[in-house]
Amino acid sequence: GVGVIALLMIVPAVIGSALHWPRVRLHARDLRFWLAPLAFVLAIALWLVPMVMTALATRSGDYLAYMDDILFRQTAKRYAQSWDHHQPWWYFLATMPSMWIPAFLAVPWAIPAWRRRLQRRDARYLLLLGWWALIVLFFSIPNGKRDVYILPALPMFCLALAPLLPGLLRRRDVQWLLGAFTLLLSLGTLAAGLAALLGKPGFETRLMQTRGIGNGEMNALAWAAMAMGGWGMASLLLFGRGRRQLALVSTLTAVWVLYSLIGYPLLNDSSSARGLMRHTGQRIGADAELGLVAWKEQNLLMADRPAATFGFNEPWDAQLAAAVEWQQLAPRRRWLLVHEDALLPCIDRNRAELAGIANRRRWWLVPAAAVQGRCVASADERERERRLQHCPSGAKGSKTSAWDRPCRCSRSFRRIVAKLFDVAVSQHNLESTTGDPLGVPVGGRPRAAHWLAQIGLFCMPALVLTIPINLLPYGLVLLVTTLMAPELLWRARHMEAQPIRALTWLTLAVLALGVLSMVVFEHGLRNVDNRSRFLVIPWIALWVCALRPDMRWLWRGAFAGLLGTFALALLQVLGGAARAELSTNAIVLADIVVMLMVLLVFCRPSRRWSLVIVGTAAGCGTIILTGSRGVFAALLALLVVLALSLRWRTGVARLSVLAGMLAIAATLLLSVPELRHQVRLTELHSDVQRMEQGDSDSSAGARVERLQVAWDTFLDHPLIGVGVGHFDNAMQRVPICREDPQEQRCHLGHAHNDVAEWAATQGVPGLLLLLAVYGVPLWVFVRLHRRSGHATFRGPAAAGVMVVVSYILCGLTQSMFAHQMTASFYVTIVGLLTGLSIVEGARHRAKNAR
Repeated sequence: GVGVIALLMIVPAVIGSALHWPRVRLHARDLRFWLAPLAFVLAIALWLVPMVMTALATRSGDYLAYMDDILFRQTAKRYAQSWDHHQPWWYFLATMPSMWIPAFLAVPWAIPAWRRRLQRRDARYLLLLGWWALIVLFFSIPNGKRDVYILPALPMFCLALAPLLPGLLRRRDVQWLLGAFTLLLSLGTLAAGLAALLGKPGFETRLMQTRGIGNGEMNALAWAAMAMGGWGMASLLLFGRGRRQLALVSTLTAVWVLYSLIGYPLLNDSSSARGLMRHTGQRIGADAELGLVAWKEQNLLMADRPAATFGFNEPWDAQLAAAVEWQQLAPRRRWLLVHEDALLPCIDRNRAELAGIANRRRWWLVPAAAVQGRCVASADERERERRLQHCPSGAKGSKTSAWDRPCRCSRSFRRIVAKLFDVAVSQHNLESTTGDPLGVPVGGRPRAAHWLAQIGLFCMPALVLTIPINLLPYGLVLLVTTLMAPELLWRARHMEAQPIRALTWLTLAVLALGVLSMVVFEHGLRNVDNRSRFLVIPWIALWVCALRPDMRWLWRGAFAGLLGTFALALLQVLGGAARAELSTNAIVLADIVVMLMVLLVFCRPSRRWSLVIVGTAAGCGTIILTGSRGVFAALLALLVVLALSLRWRTGVARLSVLAGMLAIAATLLLSVPELRHQVRLTELHSDVQRMEQGDSDSSAGARVERLQVAWDTFLDHPLIGVGVGHFDNAMQRVPICREDPQEQRCHLGHAHNDVAEWAATQGVPGLLLLLAVYGVPLWVFVRLHRRSGHATFRGPAAAGVMVVVSYILCGLTQSMFAHQMTASFYVTIVGLLTGLSIVEGARHRAKNAR
């Protein structure tokens, strides 16, 4: 398993030894040093060696499958390609404050104390805090996350906090916080119990439906909650002001005891398969046989008889088909227990019985009489079951982008580990160097961070489309360079406070409305994952201001990215693909290509027009290979603004040349059959004809249909919408989506239009927020461009203006923030161009002052 994470303790020890911290030595030359690793290996070998020898000696398929599963699938593969419990990169940042209460309440006071001890080179805190941070980082990298994964870090966190508690408990503000938390906990449990007893609140009904518990159990839980709240209020009165920590301990003790004795036994049947399997056994009788479809291990473990299974990893439709054949051999005494998501139309639910609810899953008991014909899944049903079986968190098969993997580490980790590099911070780190009013940061570590930042600036546009991991390399560089020079980022906040402050407020507004939607509709954290990416905008802007990478590396990366993307897209189409998609989908690919063309044109160095033309031609070629038509408006806007911003001849002459070139391109697209087919102009004509006949099952028809659904949903829910990430719920108003839940166009996940998406899912606040998402960066870039010193429309601020405009135009036919890649690219490029514009303006003003 993951027991090897204990070895991560060596990492902070190595750091302390390398930096010559007192009383930290590895003593690797002493033979006694190797006794601990040897004991570790021997302990593993006591289980590993007999297991491997037995599996290889017997050559049994079951033994070999077990060995492969326990050594590779449940460890390395689960880590690298998680198939369940998908959560955003910041999941543990939300888990620790909520699950590690009350100890985590002391963190705001503990961080300064830990910082002082690390500055004094106290190795005890280095080992404890370093291991805690590495545990969080290690489990934040994969997509699959559960709160229990980081539980090994909790003892280390408590050990690091324990020496500080006597002093913290003497503080009045700490006592006030503990009292407030105890009071809120007591009032919350008391109010919940009273509400459940005296009325029928929504949460009670949902709990009864999802857990499958009755009124008797609900009343017992309500009385237990009232007892918890009453005990907490009494504890506050008993222990008084100066001993509120004792009141909190007393309250938590009551909560734990009452939940253990009352709550847990009542919820046990619905939290495991025990109650379900007991009821199933009673229903079918002692002589009946039971078969399991889409089963979990606990179903087999808690069954009251040997149960037939039809493969654990087999597709659900194959399991159901095999189970039906098995049942037909003895239809009178054989029953099937089937997970509701695995039911196919061949099962008549009127003749089947709802067996119960376990772990929030509904299970059906299917007799032979409920089977109508052969159970053969259609392609859409098979795809739906595949998604549910392998992506149970609800992921719709969207591609994983940069922020899903790279920076899955908490900000507390960055703050603490950054202090381990004890380097004096001088004013010279932000002062000018010879010849450049804002030069390269001086000093060994800041200078190294500067050069790494330039590599990251190149990797961002160069690799975003050309490798499957998208923005991961840039994310790693961003994290590493931030840890190398955190003091520079802190000082850089004074360079141009207003733009960064405006973007920070925008970030908070996006997060606040996303969390509000999550709370109101009780959706999971995954639904606000894309919105959480706005957190990196101010971080990246400060990062650029602090490390000052050369903008030419961003331009070079865009050029390399356009050439590489065109080559890969061409190979994909020549290999037989209808449309170029690479590691994402065709529409997203075309959208990002347009953004790279914006960077290539407006961030260009002097006398690089030949390369700009080559890169632009490669970008246009890629767009044609994708067959995406929605980017044409953004591409046209890019070319028109380019023509108007040049200094060649007159504006009329430039526009005339552009119009001639566009006419030639249009003629080629319309006259050459291969090009007309590749950009799907013939398909567009067919879509329009089908729409005129009332058929919406086409690319254009589905978009028009979704716009109408969005408008109707907005009129019905103008204040809150239907919830972020849940536009598919609005599609249920379409008759075909109600009649056929597996209809593919009913499960696209978004409205294919920014305005429609935000209006339908968040109502009027969503529309205002979308206006801010585009309007605030646009205002920032216009303001920074006026202060840049450019006589023409060029530079990072001009590129920022065109990126926002291009996103707005692409958003007419695509939901830009419903896809991880486009959302990640937007927040990244807005942060980068904001920082580059601030640095450029500061240099311009410094030169004028000289």
